[in-house]
Amino acid sequence: MLRDELVTRWAGFYDLLLADAAATVTAVQLAGDGDETAPVMSGTAAELMAAGEAAGAGTSPWAVIAPIRPEIQVVDVDRCADRVLQPLLDAADTVGASLAHLTESGTPNSVHLGVTLPSRAARREFTRRVSEIRAWAGETQTTVDLRSRLDGLRLPGSAPLKPGGGVCWPTDTDGRRITAIAAYRRLAEALNQPHVDAGEPLPSPAPMVWDDVDDTDAGELAVVSPRAYRAPTRMTREQFKTLTVSPRRGRRSHAALAGAWVLWRLGVRSWRAAARYYAIYPCFEKWRERDAHARSRGRNLEPGWVSWCQRHWQDIARRARAYRPETASLHEPKIAEALAEVNQWDDPDLVAAAVAVIRHRFSDGYGLTRPVGVRDLASWLGFSEETARRRLQGLAERGLLAVVKPHNRETAPHEATVWTLTTPAAAYRSSVSHDVTSPGGMSLTLHPCWVVLGQTARLVYTQLSPTPAPAATLSAQTGLPTGTRHHGLLRVLRTLCDQGLASRSGQGRATRWLLGPGGLDDAPATAAGRAARERVQSRVILDRDVWHARGRDVASRAVHRRARAKAMQRSRARRASTAQCVNQLALVHPANRAAARRDNTRGRSSQRWGVRLARSRGLPTREPPTLAGG
Repeated sequence: MLRDELVTRWAGFYDLLLADAAATVTAVQLAGDGDETAPVMSGTAAELMAAGEAAGAGTSPWAVIAPIRPEIQVVDVDRCADRVLQPLLDAADTVGASLAHLTESGTPNSVHLGVTLPSRAARREFTRRVSEIRAWAGETQTTVDLRSRLDGLRLPGSAPLKPGGGVCWPTDTDGRRITAIAAYRRLAEALNQPHVDAGEPLPSPAPMVWDDVDDTDAGELAVVSPRAYRAPTRMTREQFKTLTVSPRRGRRSHAALAGAWVLWRLGVRSWRAAARYYAIYPCFEKWRERDAHARSRGRNLEPGWVSWCQRHWQDIARRARAYRPETASLHEPKIAEALAEVNQWDDPDLVAAAVAVIRHRFSDGYGLTRPVGVRDLASWLGFSEETARRRLQGLAERGLLAVVKPHNRETAPHEATVWTLTTPAAAYRSSVSHDVTSPGGMSLTLHPCWVVLGQTARLVYTQLSPTPAPAATLSAQTGLPTGTRHHGLLRVLRTLCDQGLASRSGQGRATRWLLGPGGLDDAPATAAGRAARERVQSRVILDRDVWHARGRDVASRAVHRRARAKAMQRSRARRASTAQCVNQLALVHPANRAAARRDNTRGRSSQRWGVRLARSRGLPTREPPTLAGG
């Protein structure tokens, strides 16, 4: 039995702090050198502490653990008080909470923080803010723990329960130790304020996750994918900490660089998707300050002005897309072998599809087994999804691609069909050479000019040279029949002449063909091809926004956004068609428009002459019938 005459300095404080000061609890102490504890004796908290102080000459050799009042919400901070204590105090002050209890828990850099909350709404808000601070600091629920009302708390004056720890002692907000009387007055003042029962702690909100970004508006068509279309990625605490760190001067560029790479790894791709994060997260403070300074001087009103934040993101995106891992060289022999076979195929359209797949998917150094979607190929080459599906099927039939994992919309709705790159059989070789084995040849194959003119025109263009050549020679090199002005090689050559990409010399059997005066970038079809490819890319992005939308509300907004964008595309197409009717020579090179006018006039006059000849001979003509009067 404990002697009644033993009294502790903490007696009055325990009476006010504990849920039941007269309840019987057990004192424990460390057993040996480990973390195990052993019971010592039982009694009330005040009796146990008095006996401990008497046995230890004023310092108790054991710890007393007991439940505290339900009005007090306790946050147990373990080994991270230097980073999270002040934000926790600020959060408590924001919700109107009163500081009731603050002690050193004994472990270095650890505290017990107790507050009283004025309302249930304040309790919910404080719980949410504690979870945000925990995520910001990169801690776990073990190191920043909202304690339950049923959990026992180690009382002030208790000995440590971990090797190397110190005595549990109350402190002020600056970390200075205070007396038992000062701790009692602080607790009494907090309990005199309006407060509610803390009860069981509310469940912590889910860690911050990367949600889909709705960055497309109805007035502008996005041609750069706002995000990487893949399974949703959860933001880790370390990534959130990187974005929310407030760097000191001299380290702000490093913090912005680290934050931008976090966004890229989480799937952000376009500036319109990244802009909102540059506007709110502290790591980008340097570039926001520069933008504010530029706007204050009116530089944002200058034509072509680009913000510092946008420039920074575009630089990061450019570096990320150009990055190739060290293992990229291991796949080069296999890719070169496949391109050598593709170079001798007789189908220019399949050659272009093969080059697009290899360049955009298999040449990035991330392996030869990669997902390739139908819409990927459509956006690379600027044609419809149905055409892209036929092209992929053709590549599979010729043995360039082999299916490893087919798309399954039930089990993996966010993943496209996975293909592996193989070497096609030699049976598809021909006498045609496409010049796709070099980087320059691959770039030429994917030029936007061929979206309008076709890949057959590209094949003929690659065979032209500054030296004049007859049509028979070009026919043998391309595998096309010579034809006439309406089909075959001669039709393609006339199209290239209209674009300034080919020139004709001589007449009759002395006709020769050679490279034209213009370049691919100067051809009128290039602008039209680039616009057509952008229309396909914007349509693909809208479709993928709908498919990858998470949640009914996000999906509904994506569907309406796609409908508005497609209506805008149709309106633009009608206006472009009207403009083309006004100017029928819009896609003809300026140097050849006079000849084109003569050809068009000659064709119309020949047509009128044919109609007059048919009438004179009593032959039927393609004209509306004349109703005979009755």
